Amino acid sequence: MKRKTQRKIRQIYCPYCDILLEYHGAHRIQLGRYGWFIEHWEHLLAGSLNVQLYVCPKCGKIEMFRERK
Repeated sequence: MKRKTQRKIRQIYCPYCDILLEYHGAHRIQLGRYGWFIEHWEHLLAGSLNVQLYVCPKCGKIEMFRERK
């Protein structure tokens, strides 16, 4: 049986605008870089990082928090 993970939505304020950041969900950020010789294989083999994304609706500041396993 697979267990669902409960995501904690944080109350974070923008340090520049002093307003509440909007939660934009969980995202996977691809790690690695493209190389000349092996092209995108190095990029794909590096894996990804799961983060929760928060955005300021006024100035666009982005905050990311790594999801814990």
